[in-house]
Amino acid sequence: MKIGMHYYLSHHTIEKIGDFMLEGKSPYLYEGEVRPCMGTAYTKPELGQIMNLFNFMISQTELLEKYPLDAKANLMFEQKDMLEKLLMPLDNKTPNQMIFKLATDNLKMTRNTCRAILGGFMFVHQLEKVKFGLTVLKQFILMDDGLKTQRIEWLFGVSEPNIKRAYNNSY
Repeated sequence: MKIGMHYYLSHHTIEKIGDFMLEGKSPYLYEGEVRPCMGTAYTKPELGQIMNLFNFMISQTELLEKYPLDAKANLMFEQKDMLEKLLMPLDNKTPNQMIFKLATDNLKMTRNTCRAILGGFMFVHQLEKVKFGLTVLKQFILMDDGLKTQRIEWLFGVSEPNIKRAYNNSY
C-alpha cells in the first residue's frame, strides 16, 4: 500500500481528486474552461469511495512532507464545498484530522472552518449529525495554537476585552 501512496502523491492525485470534486469552483480551473456538472440540483453525485481514498491520502502526514501540496491545493482546501466534504464523518464515524491540521495557526482557514462548522448545524434534524457536529466543534475548540481565542469568539460570539484584533487586517 505504501508504494501506491508514493505513486499517488508523486503524481499529485490529491490535487486531481480535489479538482474533480470542486468542478467549476476549483482553483485549477483555467479561465474560459467549461466543465461538465455532476449531479443536479436535486441529486448529488456519489463520491463515497473517492472521498475514502482522498481522506486516506491526506492522512499520510509523513508522505505529504515528502510530496508537499502546491499553492493551489491550499486554495482548494479553503473552498466552502471542500470544507463541507472534509467535515463529513469518515467511515469509522470520526472527524477528518486534516481539517484541524490545515487550520492550525492559519487565520483564513480557521475563519472559513468556523463558518463551515456553524453552517453544518443549520437545518440539521438528525441526532447523529448533531452529535458528530458537536464532536468536531469540541476538537476544533480544543486545538492548541495561537488562534484559540479567535475561534471561541467566532464560534460562540464571546470576546475578551484585551483580544488582539489582528485578524481584522486580513480582509
